[in-house]
Amino acid sequence: MKITPTIALLGLTTSLASATIVAQKDYEASDFGFTDGGASNTFPDANSKIDGVNSLGLFGTGSFANYSTNTTYSTAGQMITVNFKFRADFDVTGASADAHTNILGFALKDGGGSDLLVFKFEEGTNGILLNDGGSDFERGGVTFSASVIYDFSFTTVIGSDKYSYTIGSGSSGSDSGTDFTFSSGAVGSFGDVSFFMNGPGGFGEDGFVDSIRVDVVPEPSSAALLGLGGLSLLLRRRRND
Repeated sequence: MKITPTIALLGLTTSLASATIVAQKDYEASDFGFTDGGASNTFPDANSKIDGVNSLGLFGTGSFANYSTNTTYSTAGQMITVNFKFRADFDVTGASADAHTNILGFALKDGGGSDLLVFKFEEGTNGILLNDGGSDFERGGVTFSASVIYDFSFTTVIGSDKYSYTIGSGSSGSDSGTDFTFSSGAVGSFGDVSFFMNGPGGFGEDGFVDSIRVDVVPEPSSAALLGLGGLSLLLRRRRND
């Protein structure tokens, strides 16, 4: 007897019941606090240089811009996924024109405001610097290019010391890490998403962040993941019949 994909999908839906979304948030400028008092950093979606949804702007000449959300998740077993897009319209890795080091980055923080994971493009580096609770280390595979849109995705489970991420663009390469270990140990909570930029001190040195989304779900069971793999195999066989 041939099992149809529809029947298989119904069975998979049941097995994935434990992965029901607990919380889902699309962040906009109004959800963030701008820590250095730059009111001009509220960025309307209509002026976005990325895709015009959930937009933030990081502007200023040599300023340090930092946006933070105000939601904390601390239930063990909850899987946190963060996704967004970003770009900057100046050469972050080029020579500085003021007393500050050029930098563009973002940080994922715990409920107490301490950094869990920091990514940054910084003057004098050829790739991205990563810090997961220890010292900065450089990752290959992705380099910064001005005005290029980068996609970022991050996942961790509360109570685990593991995380996974992908970052990159089609034109400037990509980098990913699966089951990396936090240097600082297990994650007890997830709180803020923050973004920061420091330009070389001239007009038009802007940074942009768009499509910021945080999803929270219970950690998928092994059975659910096996079911997903089985459905994929079934659909492949059906196409080949």
